[in-house]
Amino acid sequence: VIDRVSQTVSADSATMRVPLTFVPTATGTASLRVTAELGGARSEADVAVHIDEQRWGVLFFDRRPSWMSTFVRRALEDDPRFVVTSRIVTSRDVTTDAGRPPLSLAEYTPLAAFDAVVVGAPDALTARDVDGLNAFMRRRGGGVVFLFDNNTRGPYERITSVATWSSTPDGARADAIVGGPNNTDSTGLRAAELSWPAQLPLGAHAIGTASGRPVVWKSSVGSGTLVVSGAQDAWKYRGANFDSFWRATIGNVAASAPALLDVDADADIVAPGERIGINVTLREVALSRDLPLRVSVNATLESDSVRTPVQMWPGGAIGALRGTVRAPATPGTYNVVVTSAGARAELPIIVAENATRASPDDRDVVAAFAHSRGGVVAPSSQLSSMVNALDRAVTHQLRRETWYPMRSAWWIVPFALLLGAEWWWRRRRGHV
Repeated sequence: VIDRVSQTVSADSATMRVPLTFVPTATGTASLRVTAELGGARSEADVAVHIDEQRWGVLFFDRRPSWMSTFVRRALEDDPRFVVTSRIVTSRDVTTDAGRPPLSLAEYTPLAAFDAVVVGAPDALTARDVDGLNAFMRRRGGGVVFLFDNNTRGPYERITSVATWSSTPDGARADAIVGGPNNTDSTGLRAAELSWPAQLPLGAHAIGTASGRPVVWKSSVGSGTLVVSGAQDAWKYRGANFDSFWRATIGNVAASAPALLDVDADADIVAPGERIGINVTLREVALSRDLPLRVSVNATLESDSVRTPVQMWPGGAIGALRGTVRAPATPGTYNVVVTSAGARAELPIIVAENATRASPDDRDVVAAFAHSRGGVVAPSSQLSSMVNALDRAVTHQLRRETWYPMRSAWWIVPFALLLGAEWWWRRRRGHV
């Protein structure tokens, strides 16, 4: 037993999310079994956890020195999950570089090697820099983080889609930047010099707010992500949570950037001989505007002694491929290996006897479908509430409707009867 959690069930129709902790000691694939017990009933499901040494490539690019960018960069440099490359333009034709940064942000090709780009002093960006960042988000699906240190306007506003900015007056006191579902002080940031959009762009949402103002916010640009921080002097008030906030924020942005070659399966744990559905996504094809493209993909299911080819066919979207392969008869861990244009991706698959998978819970989908049409969802223990819901849904309305009986085809019946009666009456009276 690795972890055990006990919770009280509040209702017979309750849905509970129970966090279980697993700390891996090595890379690879771990096979785990989750067991739930309730009132003598027992249910089990096998899960596979993949442990990788994934490191995110982050580029810091400052057209002029920025204190805010400097301290955020130091927070990431101390974290082994990040590979930090930086270029700081200290004066005309003089830069301070770490790693091998691109000379500018204008070209998409050198930026495509990174998962995220952090820009200090975005007001100093050129129009060509903005074009390069826009292509990086739309074609690469990467993340861009703007760290403001003043209220100067510039070409960067084309990416933010913000027409009007607001800011705190000079000499304002430091304000706490809060976040989270309960609006708690979970960001660990404080700042006195703040800037924020007068109106958030469509689809954007706040990450951190100060007195209800969206100081740190996020939006989507194409398939990429843009994070804007208006906490201009937060570096002056940095505390214990300053580093953790920016590590988590930039880490989430970098993790959302799609890999060059992505592969997943319908199930990570399968029974011997079971069919496995394999899905492959080619990022350059899926996000490219230059169509048509010719690419080749090679997929195999491998182990030390087995190598089975997987036939891939075009999927339902551009850049998506799908194939199926039968799991080997011998239990063990196998790898789905996919290669394309020099890129390589692997996905471990566990073949286990008596593999048990959790049944999908579609209640959220059903509820969303019902609510989208004005309906309601009730658990089986509250079926009596459906009577009231039906009474509200089925309404009786009185309306005036004009009736034209002579237009009905049934009028021929009484007409024929009356005509026959007249004919009979005439015969009785001797009239022909």
